[in-house]
Amino acid sequence: MQFTDGSSGASSWAWRFGDGGISNLQHPSHAYAVAGTYEVELAATNAGGTSRATRTVSVRAAEQPRVLPVVAHLAGVGGTPWRSDVALANPSDESLALQLLLKPSGSSSTITRDLTLAPRQSRFLPDLVETLFAAGNVRGGLRIVPPQTGPMPAVLGRTYALEAAGNLGQGVAAMLPEEAGAYYVPGLYSDSAYRTNVGVTAGQRGLFVTFDLFRGVEGKVATVTKGVMAYDQQQWSVDSLFPGWPQPGVPMTMGFSLPSSGVPYASLVDQLSRDSVFLIGTAPADEWLVPVVAHNPGQQGTFWRTDVGIFNPGESPAAVDAEYLPQGLDNSGGGMAANTVVLPAFTTRVVADVAGTLFGVANGKGALLLRGSAPIVVTSRTYTNQQAGGTFGHGGPPVRPQMLAATPRTIAGVRQAGGYRSNVGLVTGRRGVIVTLRLRDADGTVLATRSSFYVPPRSLVQLGLTTLFPDVPAPNPVGSLEVLPDGPLLAYLSVVDGTSQDPVLVLAP
Repeated sequence: MQFTDGSSGASSWAWRFGDGGISNLQHPSHAYAVAGTYEVELAATNAGGTSRATRTVSVRAAEQPRVLPVVAHLAGVGGTPWRSDVALANPSDESLALQLLLKPSGSSSTITRDLTLAPRQSRFLPDLVETLFAAGNVRGGLRIVPPQTGPMPAVLGRTYALEAAGNLGQGVAAMLPEEAGAYYVPGLYSDSAYRTNVGVTAGQRGLFVTFDLFRGVEGKVATVTKGVMAYDQQQWSVDSLFPGWPQPGVPMTMGFSLPSSGVPYASLVDQLSRDSVFLIGTAPADEWLVPVVAHNPGQQGTFWRTDVGIFNPGESPAAVDAEYLPQGLDNSGGGMAANTVVLPAFTTRVVADVAGTLFGVANGKGALLLRGSAPIVVTSRTYTNQQAGGTFGHGGPPVRPQMLAATPRTIAGVRQAGGYRSNVGLVTGRRGVIVTLRLRDADGTVLATRSSFYVPPRSLVQLGLTTLFPDVPAPNPVGSLEVLPDGPLLAYLSVVDGTSQDPVLVLAP
């Protein structure tokens, strides 16, 4: 922390930092070992005597670096060019000095860049692998390291394929590496319609990852182990890891056993459209909240539906109860219930068009609550059909309901210019929540504030940015959104390419 002498005419200085540390410099810096509140005293002396001043400073706990598991600038299958954009937003009223570290996959070296965000500023880094790191034909993991006393910036990552009819890709959130343990991604395919890639971005230690392939109702059918260096990102197609094991039309689950920290993930790619969704490996839990599921028409002739993948990692059958919470309604008395789904041990099931098939929704969207009689793992994908064939859409990361929080948060990467549009989603728990929403431009200027916005209990409200803030200038090139709730809430941002209509969805930190 930097301290500045505000006295006039002093010839000597004596600082006491409140933790036993001292300094005789005029403008010293001091690192606190423990978060807390400290009384800092300065005694400034000249020929006329000594004057003293005391100030209270608050020191927050150091934030841990976050990881974007994969960023890219390279040609993929069929020569498709893949790129990654990253948006950052400073959630604080102080400047934020960051380090961004790119470790190309398989390389022993790391490329480092320093970046400073002014108070409340947003930065948009298009194709950052090439433009910021001057690297090409590279895929790797990106670490974002905040200052010791500063907050973590809000981050939105988007990795996409450059297509003539607009970009198609996936939203990638910045996250803490998972601890050692077992993680799973259900709802995967490898056939003529879809292909699946799986990967791991390692933490500060190298690790050997055990991959387990679970197929349909058969359970585990194959196992393989791969090594990943410290901070490295490695990715494989399921067909190369398990040649001959995937079967057309049969859903799979990938299991990851991590002996130390890392980020396990899968990417499901439509073979025709080449659109991808990014799915993070998660540990089993008894209850899951899918923020948004849909069965409804969208803009430019699209029609959106949601598939949900469920995996039972236990040795006994698991009964899964599903409850649909329609958008905008007070569902405190209960949502729409469906028949119980029973999964035998180690079984993977994909419920296609879950809102339409389980609940008979003809035109609507809402949140989905899944409760298992034993721990389960859940993924979701919301998509539409493309006229030229194939599908495109986004993943909707399921969360544990206890992750809803009343804390203020900032969402990065809000876009309403350059052919993009943004939607904001808010999901509540057992009580209704009043929210203040504050939209900021790239330089941190407040463009508009929406106060006393009410979200009913156990409900989803999703609105376009122009509906939330009518007649307000669009952030340029990107902005941020502050979400200030008076109760537990989940917030997400969906950014849609106006040419392709492909969305990406990222949860607020």
